Amino acid sequence: MLTTLVLQHIRPYVQSTFSFDPMVTYVVGDNARGKTTIAESIGYLANGESIRTASDEDVISFGEEVGWIKARFSDDIYEVMLLRHSGPSQRFSKRFRINDVPKTRQQFAGNIKAVIFSPESLQMIVLGPSYRRKMLDNVLDGVHREYRYARSQYEKALRQRNALLHRVKETGVRDDAVFDYWDDLLCEHGAVISRIRREFIDACNSMEHILFPVRLSYDDSAMTKERLMQYRSAESGAGVTLIGPQRDDIVFLTETAGAMRSMAEFSSRGQQRLAVLQLTLLSRMYITEKTGKSPIMVFDDVFSELDSLHRVQVQQVSGNAQTIITTTEASHIPQGTHCIQID
Repeated sequence: MLTTLVLQHIRPYVQSTFSFDPMVTYVVGDNARGKTTIAESIGYLANGESIRTASDEDVISFGEEVGWIKARFSDDIYEVMLLRHSGPSQRFSKRFRINDVPKTRQQFAGNIKAVIFSPESLQMIVLGPSYRRKMLDNVLDGVHREYRYARSQYEKALRQRNALLHRVKETGVRDDAVFDYWDDLLCEHGAVISRIRREFIDACNSMEHILFPVRLSYDDSAMTKERLMQYRSAESGAGVTLIGPQRDDIVFLTETAGAMRSMAEFSSRGQQRLAVLQLTLLSRMYITEKTGKSPIMVFDDVFSELDSLHRVQVQQVSGNAQTIITTTEASHIPQGTHCIQID
């Protein structure tokens, strides 16, 4: 249960403290005032990563070297420190602590359960596969320690293998014994990633869809020794690994004219919003089922482009867990609900 959040030198916030209701809190204010930064900060506390940007450095307020995200969850204090190091190297780093005890990201991520819908979430359907893979990682990192570990090891091995392939491309010389070692690591950890991703997709398709009848199709790029052999020549020419979970994709489908069709091509923006919102609710159900803990739900700008019926449905599901909703319109806030005003 999130009770307080302190932001220091995080985007527009110099030093701000927010308090949250055990059930529903509305955050209301004009656009570009920092409502989404609150959602982003909760994402950091859950997964150790931003939901908005690939560069953590962008989150620190302009001209500052250190940014703090600090929160109390029941009796525990969670902290994320973002550091921009001065000097010619311009390095950047993150540090994590729970109750003043330093933690690695592996130890930190997943302790706090949260599912977050934001305007950026819509990019999952219309933009490239990397956005959809990030959604998978954000959910599954917080549920499966095995998944977090496999993904970490896979990414390290992939960087090493890609460096070797780049050298092969430049020199034409390949040491198969060295490749065998990295290939075995990729196959081992890639199999774990694919298995858990498929389990999640199957679970989402089997659950009740109360907002929108979306179906997910998992287009996985299996990492096996046999497929690596098939792509050996092409990879040597490209200088990068051409198969594996880093190439996976998810297709959002819905029935149109009696056939299942891709929502990226055959659906309106409103339907896409409902589909992503439905996936957010399914993710919450999956996390609750797997962990026994109901995650915090964060709906950033959720009411934009929703009709009155779907607004009511969102408000109804909000009562099932601690929920934080940002909006620009105070008229959307039920009377008596806890509210944070962003000036």
